[in-house]
Amino acid sequence: MHSRWVRAALLTGAAAGLGLLGLLSIFSIGLGLLLAGTLVTASALRTVRSSGRSRVAFASVCAGLTVMVGVLGAGLYATDLPVACPSANAQGGGNSMFHGSYSFTCHNGRMNISK
Repeated sequence: MHSRWVRAALLTGAAAGLGLLGLLSIFSIGLGLLLAGTLVTASALRTVRSSGRSRVAFASVCAGLTVMVGVLGAGLYATDLPVACPSANAQGGGNSMFHGSYSFTCHNGRMNISK
């Protein structure tokens, strides 16, 4: 009985991850990811419908969704800014999803980022 709830949580997390990544990468491989997310969502819905307790299944689905979106959000946030100098005495900049525009300078392997 508990394995259905775990399965529902994992399937929902996978569907949320595929859907979110599919939307973010819609112009490259996003359509394939959205299709895979649709198939996993159908499987998650089947699992939830086959479980007898709707409240527990709903809580399991919400937990899987929350954890996956949190993990993806943390990963995107952590990789949003440059983390290493491309070369000695380099300068550059760009726009990031979470931090807005930024610029960086590198002096002898040490990076300074200003927002």
